[in-house]
Amino acid sequence: MIEQVKGTRNLYGLEAEKYLYIYDIFRKSFNTYGYDLIELPTIEYKELFNKSIGENSEIVTKQMYEFKDKGNRDLVLRPEATASVVRFHNEFFKNESKKYSYFGKMFRYENPQKNRYREFIQAGAEIVGTIDEYSNLQILKSSIRFLSLLNIKSKLNLNTIGTKEEREKYIRELDKYFSKNKRELSKESVDKIGKNTLRILDSNDPFDNQIIDLAPVIYDFLSDETLAQYETFKKDLIDDLKRIEAMRNHLADNIMLMADANEAWRIDQAVIAFKEIEKFNLVWLEEPIKPDDFKGYSYLRSLGKIPIAAGENLHNLAEFNQLIDVNGVDFLEPDLTTCGGITPFMKVAKLAEINNLPVCSHGVHELHVHLLASCPNASYLEFHAWRIDEFIDTPLKVLNGYTDAPDLPGHGINFDFEKVKKYTVG
Repeated sequence: MIEQVKGTRNLYGLEAEKYLYIYDIFRKSFNTYGYDLIELPTIEYKELFNKSIGENSEIVTKQMYEFKDKGNRDLVLRPEATASVVRFHNEFFKNESKKYSYFGKMFRYENPQKNRYREFIQAGAEIVGTIDEYSNLQILKSSIRFLSLLNIKSKLNLNTIGTKEEREKYIRELDKYFSKNKRELSKESVDKIGKNTLRILDSNDPFDNQIIDLAPVIYDFLSDETLAQYETFKKDLIDDLKRIEAMRNHLADNIMLMADANEAWRIDQAVIAFKEIEKFNLVWLEEPIKPDDFKGYSYLRSLGKIPIAAGENLHNLAEFNQLIDVNGVDFLEPDLTTCGGITPFMKVAKLAEINNLPVCSHGVHELHVHLLASCPNASYLEFHAWRIDEFIDTPLKVLNGYTDAPDLPGHGINFDFEKVKKYTVG
């Protein structure tokens, strides 16, 4: 009887059902969010991995299943999929940007052990083409979604690897250090010096342990500015979370709570903050990032974590159109002092109505109350507890969270100039 090849496995019955279930969840996590599923060839030219992974890498030197076909061509069973995805992209979509996902069998010659096989299934995603600050976030978010749908509890740890220049300086120092101590390294690690130096840090060879433990660490190569930004973000986020938690615990469950980030974060920081703040069940989070980062607002809203309010720092109808066109907002919040006055405010409110969005206000509640009262899609009037009330005849009264627009001519505000006099300068 011919036995099964060592390091392979059969999927049958319940195991096959588990495989199909995981595959379906993977597709829901990636392919319904803009990734194109790609089925890649099982065999590739050996040269593809020599160039992409590196001739001195452990995969190429030890783990690839390689053979010559009848045409004397050097072929391999694919050990991973990234190189194959890039090969496909360059062949058919070289001048475009694409998002790919893959789910299939890979092959590596390793010692079989529990949960490690020579023929195994690997899932992954790649963004090829134009890479920006959102690319890693997109893959990270989809990966977290995938794990969550499988009910796998995971923890996201924050780290920083600095700027490109700082990393390059760190690698140069590692080259010097490992070159100086190469007699104390395994042959495999010595071969990586100057070619794939960072991979030496991943070595599992006991012979390398002591030298790796004493190697320079990237933390020493990060600038004060990089470290300050990293530490400030962590501290500010913790402080913000404490404030929100204190308010949520103090207020009754039926009291709605909003929060204003006041443009505090970059897009990567906002994604982390959204994940942490989600549990407080906010009505909205206001202006998490710069007001004109429309692509960023679109991405944050696609996460589906917390409703977003924005618009107080947009200046014209075109900017509001951009924000709405990218689906970047849940509560539109124009400010008549910023967007051009009463008529532009009403145009923005109509634009919101056409797009089935509620319109709110920012500041100057004595004026905005009249405008919102005339909007069928009015939502929240922002009420600022500033001292202006002591200088006007009829300050706005709020009772149980509601107010009435004053039934007076014009905007209904009459200043008591006798009270203002004492603040006159000159």
